[in-house]
Amino acid sequence: MNAAQHQAIAQIERGDRRLIWLLHSAALFIIALLFLLIVMTAVAQQEVISSIKQQQLTLGYGAALSINSEAKAKRDSIRRYQVFERTEFSRLGGAQVRFKEAQRHWEDSWVELQPYIVRLERPCGLTLPKEGDFNDRIAVLSDLRQCQAAAGSANSQLLASSNQPAVQFAQASLDYRKKFDEFSMIKDKLEAAHNAEIAIALSPDEAKVNSSFSDMDVLFSNWMLIGGMLGLFPPALLQILLTFFSGLFGAVLVTLVLIVYPHTDFNITASKETWSRILLGGLVALCVYIVLLGGTAVVGAGSGMSGAGTNYMAFCGIGILAGMFSDRVAFWLSARANTFFKPDGGPLPAQPAPATGQPKAP
Repeated sequence: MNAAQHQAIAQIERGDRRLIWLLHSAALFIIALLFLLIVMTAVAQQEVISSIKQQQLTLGYGAALSINSEAKAKRDSIRRYQVFERTEFSRLGGAQVRFKEAQRHWEDSWVELQPYIVRLERPCGLTLPKEGDFNDRIAVLSDLRQCQAAAGSANSQLLASSNQPAVQFAQASLDYRKKFDEFSMIKDKLEAAHNAEIAIALSPDEAKVNSSFSDMDVLFSNWMLIGGMLGLFPPALLQILLTFFSGLFGAVLVTLVLIVYPHTDFNITASKETWSRILLGGLVALCVYIVLLGGTAVVGAGSGMSGAGTNYMAFCGIGILAGMFSDRVAFWLSARANTFFKPDGGPLPAQPAPATGQPKAP
């Protein structure tokens, strides 16, 4: 094999190492990102539970989440109504201006026609309206038109001169009716939207629950934060997920420490099985979580912890430490197993000594 072939093989190996390094880096980044998202959700969820208790609501997280979903749907509907009302209110202003202008034109046209109505009151049998009613004025106009159609020679000149004011008043009346209908329609839409907004207003309990979930709004509204799917987990289940990823994160942390500082005086066993260490960290943290919840029988404590009521950060910290020092935790779990499964009246089995010494680079 010549030098060119050796060089080509070396380049391929360097390329493979870069690809593997990139894949490992991406996987570690995803683990860290998921851990951060779960921690954010857990903290926000704990704030929600605390706020619900402060509001003196006898609701569990699941019931409160359901009520918040209904309240959110109502709030979105109210927001749409408010946007619609703002748009229609702007249109209402313009329609009102046009209606007032048409009304003034209609009144002016009537002022020009009214003298002819007074003079033709007896010849044509017209009745001058006492009030400015639209329908009464239209009725008088209709009677005038009939009189003009059947005009006699005596009043033909007066009727002919009243024709132009009558036409102008008829056109002004049509424009007045059109602008009035436009203004009334927009006003009716606004009233209907306002009544609908009042009908779907949040109840006091819904308002309290909705305000309690305000810290989680950013999680539910941003798809980059997994769209709030983690927020749908009940507290106990989210705590299990948080503990597992805490262990993974702790194992990633200690692995990076050993890579960056290979000669650090850590009393921890070195290993080249990086991903095995990381997976073991998550599983060991989950095992510690279950053992701690076991209480008296396993740990020897007075009572077991509550998975839903314990502080999230407590188990998060325990999970990180369990993932970082999984070899020591395995020894601790072995001691708990010996305590729980010891033979009646018999001696305890011998305990292996924990590994010590300077770590080596993984």
